[in-house]
Amino acid sequence: MDYAVMLSGLGELGWLVKSAHLGNEDVLQHGVQVENSAVKGNLDIVISNDGAQIEGSVTDDQNHPLAGVQVRARVEPETEYNQFRLRQDATDQNGHYVIKDIPPGKYKIVAKIPASGGDTATKSDPVAVILGEREHRTVDIKLAVPKRE
Repeated sequence: MDYAVMLSGLGELGWLVKSAHLGNEDVLQHGVQVENSAVKGNLDIVISNDGAQIEGSVTDDQNHPLAGVQVRARVEPETEYNQFRLRQDATDQNGHYVIKDIPPGKYKIVAKIPASGGDTATKSDPVAVILGEREHRTVDIKLAVPKRE
C-alpha cells in the first residue's frame, strides 16, 4: 500500500515540511510504499521555517479590485501524495491576498470566483512560479469576470 507523508500542526507555527525521502525516493512526490507492515529503509523528514511568500492583487479587466476571490498555490506537478501542500488565501476588499509558509518548489497560482446562484465558477489562467527558501514574490492576477445581463 502507498501512503502520503504529512505532518500536521506545523503551519500555525510557521513551519513546513521541506523534504521527505526514503533512501533516494522523494516520498512527497511518490508516496511511501508499505509492504507487510514495514517500510524498506529510513524515512528522513526535514522541517523548516524558510517558507516562501506570494502576495499580490486580483483585478478585473477594468483594473477594479475583486474581493473574496480564492487564490491558490498548487504544487507542480500535483500528485495524490502532495496535494496537501496546497496553500491558499482569499482577497480582501482591496483585492489583495498573501499566501505564507509555502515550501520551496514549482507552483501554479490560480484565482477563482466560486460558483453561486446558478453562475459557473470563474478561473484565471494559471501563473507558473518557482519559489526558493524565504523568497517573497508578487503575483498580480487579472480575472475576466463574466458580464451579468
